[in-house]
Amino acid sequence: MSYVLRGDIPEPFLPSNVTAQLMELLAMTYHVLEHHSIHLCKSYHELELDPQSRYITTFSTHLGQLLYKRLHFEVSSVAEISQEMVKTVITSIKNFLNRSDDILVFNRTNEENNIPLWEVSSQLERAGLTLNVDNSKLEKEELIFFHHIFSRKEMQPDPSKVETLHKTWVPADVAEVRQFLGLASYCTR
Repeated sequence: MSYVLRGDIPEPFLPSNVTAQLMELLAMTYHVLEHHSIHLCKSYHELELDPQSRYITTFSTHLGQLLYKRLHFEVSSVAEISQEMVKTVITSIKNFLNRSDDILVFNRTNEENNIPLWEVSSQLERAGLTLNVDNSKLEKEELIFFHHIFSRKEMQPDPSKVETLHKTWVPADVAEVRQFLGLASYCTR
């Protein structure tokens, strides 16, 4: 699977409303029995660039001009591209959410057992994406994903992120309000 870099931004990569994303997460993870968090190994570097796009990544060294054959971190939309590629690979599977190189897989019933987990891992393997087993968390009733705590009963913000916002200064002028909004925006990522 290869990705073509181009100047325009495809529709799925346009930024979306964070509140809408959180509402989607809440609706999808309501009354879930088990959560699994799968982490990908160097997912950016595992995405091969289409040959017609490689010239865009040309850079100069003492050995002459070189180009990347795989997606690299310096591409400004690398996170969105990686997330969309992973979503494309596992889109036929129910009960998953992906954000960047992390995938949340969940079971709603005992009958499902670990079926979604095995389906996701086999799809990723077929696509040539490597799982980071050490950073993955399996069969958890509660886990942190996308800076939120997911449990059987609810989804709530990570208390450490909320505490960070509470410990900040009270903005005194327009510039400080902008700084605070930047911090708050960063904490919602």
